[in-house]
Amino acid sequence: MDLWRKILIAIRDYRIMYEENFDGPLFSTIIWHGGEPFVHSAEYWRQVLTLQKEIFPEEWLQDDSISNTVQTNLYAITDEQIDLIIEYGIKVGVSCDFVPGTRMSANGKESNTRVFENLQRLDKAGITFGIITVLSANTRSKLCNIHDFLAERGSGFRILPLYRGPDSRPMENLGLNNQEIVDSLKEMFVHWFESGCANDVPPLSDYLWVTVMKMLNLRRKPFERAGTDELVIIVNTDGKLHEASHRFGDEDKYYGDLSTQTLNEIFTSQRYAESVRKHHEDRKQICSDCLYFGACNTFPAFAVPDGGRDEGRCQWAQPMMQFIENYLLENGFDGDVLQSLADKMHEDGELYT
Repeated sequence: MDLWRKILIAIRDYRIMYEENFDGPLFSTIIWHGGEPFVHSAEYWRQVLTLQKEIFPEEWLQDDSISNTVQTNLYAITDEQIDLIIEYGIKVGVSCDFVPGTRMSANGKESNTRVFENLQRLDKAGITFGIITVLSANTRSKLCNIHDFLAERGSGFRILPLYRGPDSRPMENLGLNNQEIVDSLKEMFVHWFESGCANDVPPLSDYLWVTVMKMLNLRRKPFERAGTDELVIIVNTDGKLHEASHRFGDEDKYYGDLSTQTLNEIFTSQRYAESVRKHHEDRKQICSDCLYFGACNTFPAFAVPDGGRDEGRCQWAQPMMQFIENYLLENGFDGDVLQSLADKMHEDGELYT
């Protein structure tokens, strides 16, 4: 628990730094990612959650400005872990593709049947959950069906393009090239939009909001990656901090180490300064000439390792935003109609100025 203590102290210190520099509270989510978080026992989880109560002010936990989310493949979960989710109000995201073959168990078996059974257990326990579905060669033709299936149940889902992936996946059968991914997202956008956009489907909903902001000349500042302007801080299991656009295998690209440094020591280090400098240099190359710069906060190119940073361009967001803008104009979404759409989005808390 020693490393967890250091991580939680860093989370606490970050919020204090943020609130000293900005007007308003910071809402933070601790995302348990993987690997698979539920390989840890309920007792391990309870130790960490108890440590949170020790380190965080009580009001942060009571007002949910510090919360926990687990991203799980849900292949295996115990009754005790389900009870823990309910007791601590842990949010749950499930990686589920609905089509056999994209995700396999550690021994190479198809996992969908077990995952569906465990989804039913969560549902029976009254636990709401989000879904992440991989966009791959064998899910590509099924995305609209997946959308309709979940929409009937009042749920959206996040689409995660599989451009590259771990060695354990048979990528020669699953991976899509960049154009195939964009074409699939375009098809899915039209289906989602013409179905009424009733349920959130990131990243399509994110692309739509940015496009509408651009068309209405609304602007927001880009995230700066400078101390208290980090959108995401990724902590590896060894305590090293990585940008979202770098893979954990890129060991030379970490910018700090919570096992040996405090957060303040990291933010004042030469390694962190060099990381920020390189980020700004790459952002200038990728984003400064983009038509959507200003409405977009520039995060899409840096949000995931496949976002396009290594390619020196925005992999999916920019071509999708251009497609969405053309689609809206071709279908009469300009002037008052576009403003009405923006007002509805703002009402739903999706549009930010």
